[in-house]
Amino acid sequence: MIHRHDTRVVCSCINDQTALKYSDISGLERSIDTAYQTASQRLFEVFIDKFKLLDHLRALKHYLMLGHGDFADQLMETLG
Repeated sequence: MIHRHDTRVVCSCINDQTALKYSDISGLERSIDTAYQTASQRLFEVFIDKFKLLDHLRALKHYLMLGHGDFADQLMETLG
């Protein structure tokens, strides 16, 4: 939540560099949507490209869904 004593909120938007006012709800919504889209895209790229999220999820799937029997082997050792 934004708390300001001033009636203006300065936002550096990607497409236009304008000062926004609290009364400009549609402008604030556009700025928030733009920031959300940019942050979401960057986060997606980091997870997928840098940290290889799909490879990790695939390994987790194989482990938990008995793809390679690792989970069953571990369970039998623990129970036995």
